Amino acid sequence: MARRFMRPLSLLSLIAQIEPLAAFDCNSNATISSIGDAKELRENCRILRGDLSFTDNITETINLDGLEEVHGVLYHVGCPPYDSCLGATDELFDITSSTLSFLGDGIYFWNFRSLGKLNLPNLKTVNSSIYLQELPNLTHVDFTNLETLTGVKLDVSKLEEWKQNGLKNYTGSKPPYISLPDLGNLKSIDSLFASPIDPFQHRRSWQERVDLLLGLNKLRNFTFGWSGIDKLTVRGEDLTVTFGASSSEKLEAQEIIIGDGVTKVVRGPKMANFTTESFSCQCGDLSSLEVPVDLVHDVYISGGKLESVQLPVAAEKWKDVSLSLYTPRILMNSTKDLDGNTIWHWPKEEMRSLTLAANITTDFL
Repeated sequence: MARRFMRPLSLLSLIAQIEPLAAFDCNSNATISSIGDAKELRENCRILRGDLSFTDNITETINLDGLEEVHGVLYHVGCPPYDSCLGATDELFDITSSTLSFLGDGIYFWNFRSLGKLNLPNLKTVNSSIYLQELPNLTHVDFTNLETLTGVKLDVSKLEEWKQNGLKNYTGSKPPYISLPDLGNLKSIDSLFASPIDPFQHRRSWQERVDLLLGLNKLRNFTFGWSGIDKLTVRGEDLTVTFGASSSEKLEAQEIIIGDGVTKVVRGPKMANFTTESFSCQCGDLSSLEVPVDLVHDVYISGGKLESVQLPVAAEKWKDVSLSLYTPRILMNSTKDLDGNTIWHWPKEEMRSLTLAANITTDFL
């Protein structure tokens, strides 16, 4: 998709893209630079069988009610990243449509500095990715009914609201691409992750990995409900991480890493089978941890603030596991709590290795 925007353009083709059309041809590309263009498009085209682009000189809200499908891409023309955006207006405007339900390609908005709100509440299917990048004044996005896409990148410093009932599937010929470098002031992005989505369904070889590195500094809660992942790394700031949403029953992973800023790790109430090759908690901000996995081969836990660590009943069935614990503040003097409940279940099978760097008594061993 990127090549589409980077290829050189002749002067004639550039003019054709950025000048508004005298009359919209519903079977070709269209460009909107004013509310008049938008009015002409929505009154003449229920389906646009081309791309729909927007120029930088828009000053009023663009209403596209009446337009139901765009078979191409929705994108912003001009003012590429790192450009000075000379000539772009400082007057904020919105793009809205209560009828648009289908995009044959994606949404690609770069450095669209005057866009304030993007309201497409009935958009259901996006056959490519959504890229919202370097949009300094975008505060609200409404994708209430969006169910499918192939990937998403959000780099929106002032984002306050992301409305979406919940993604149901990532489509496409490859595993999903997710990048969230700046979520602004969002409190939740669970709508992208809570459903029990299988990200491996389109993987054609083991080389097509599904890795997520999420730095969620403004969020306070993050729920991961996918049924599989190769590598998931989560960091945050006073962040609670929950594995398994309301309908999630399993998670198969290669590597789970809990990083700094995570203050609580929770296993979802319906999670029945959580397996991973490696579980690592670099628990710089956790005071207690209940290891949430059912089956694992490598467990690494460290944290200067950790005061308690619990191994689940499932740990009794772990085989050939390597367990490493570096927790200087923990006093490990019993496998039971004060009420007599077992909180540390030793593997009954032979362990590959065991390292415990803590205050340990013989009663614990």
